[in-house]
This record gives sequence, C-alpha cells and structure tokens, in this order.
Amino acid sequence: MANEGNFDQKRNFFRIEYPANERPNLCVGDKYFSVLDVSEEGLRFELPLDQTVKVGLRIKGSIDFCQRAKYSISGKIVRVGLNFAAIALETPLPLPLIMNEHRYLIKNFAKT
Repeated sequence: MANEGNFDQKRNFFRIEYPANERPNLCVGDKYFSVLDVSEEGLRFELPLDQTVKVGLRIKGSIDFCQRAKYSISGKIVRVGLNFAAIALETPLPLPLIMNEHRYLIKNFAKT
C-alpha cells in the first residue's frame, strides 16, 4: 500500500492545466467559459452553477489561447462535474499549439 493516496495520471496525451489568471476562453455561441485544462484530444471548462449541460451534447465553438491563437473546435460533452464539463474533441488540437501554450506558461509562471 505504498502508493495509497498517490494518483498516477494514465493519460495518452499531454495535458496543460492553466493558472486562474491565464485561462483561455471557450466561446460557444454568445457564451464564454474559462478553459481549466486542455490536451490534444479534449478539454475541461468551468461551468457556472447556473448553467447545465448533459453528457452527449455536441459543442461547436472556438478557443482563444494565451498566445493569441484562436482555434475552432467541435466535440461532445463526455463528463460533467459540479463546476466543470469535459469535451472530447472530434478533431485533435495540433501538438505544436499545445507545446506553444506549455512553453508560454513555463516561461511566465514557472516557480524558480
């Protein structure tokens, strides 16, 4: 039981978690949501308590990334939590885009 309480991430794709003051915006129609984390295959966004979405709902919109890159996305809701929802993307985000975001966050927010 040496690993008790130790949660290993078993993800297939590199995931970026954003600090609260640098979160990209997910724009869906006329609504904006803060992106909590992103990978090539999906993302989680903050869901205000007064908003609801259901698993299986198709989403189409765009993400305004930190480095001024805007990227169109489409996918479906695969998980909903108390204050977030997760989207599985139909088309993966380009790895160079993810790596640019990662470099930006390390350069500007890494603790030394």
